Amino acid sequence: IDFFKNEIQRLDVEIRYDTDLTLDLINEINPDKVILATGSMPDMPVIKGLFQTKMDLVTNVDVISGKEQVKDKVIVLGGGMTGLITADFLAEQGKQVIVLNRKKSFAEEMASNDRYYLRERLKKGNVSLYKNVSVKQFTDDGVVFKANGENITLTGFESVVISEKHSSIREAKKLERKTKTPFHLIGDAKSPRHLMYCISEAEEIARLG
Repeated sequence: IDFFKNEIQRLDVEIRYDTDLTLDLINEINPDKVILATGSMPDMPVIKGLFQTKMDLVTNVDVISGKEQVKDKVIVLGGGMTGLITADFLAEQGKQVIVLNRKKSFAEEMASNDRYYLRERLKKGNVSLYKNVSVKQFTDDGVVFKANGENITLTGFESVVISEKHSSIREAKKLERKTKTPFHLIGDAKSPRHLMYCISEAEEIARLG
């Protein structure tokens, strides 16, 4: 991040914060192309009791960005890369964290070395990991689920962080119909994946000119 920050300053790249992409803005700048790196947002799963629970319900995006704070005992739903990173982030703050992964493996999209060291940090943070999970329902302060054939009920929790499937944010692409400027999607705006795809796709488009 520091490298890219320094490069932006060195190349005098203009950054406009809190600015929506509009047709007027496109006409004002008159760019050769528009590159959308608008990312993605977590989907809210339909699980019995999730929207009725007394626990706080937030997304991993809100937690990592600092937009939302969670309490001391946390359930993270999702055992992919973002779920484990979120769990690690919370464990570093001294939170008691469990991760429920509905898949059979954790963070399959990560390189094996990165995944190993992340798993080691989670062990040190006393993060409990459950895989092959089938969630039956969320309760007022916990969750009922089956993992590897075993029925488990956990209580005493205060927050649920959703970190499963993501959907691309592409609303701005509708503007392409109203202008002759070509639009390009990169990163999670194209398809929710690893950060390195966004960087490589951005570099490829920039090199094509």
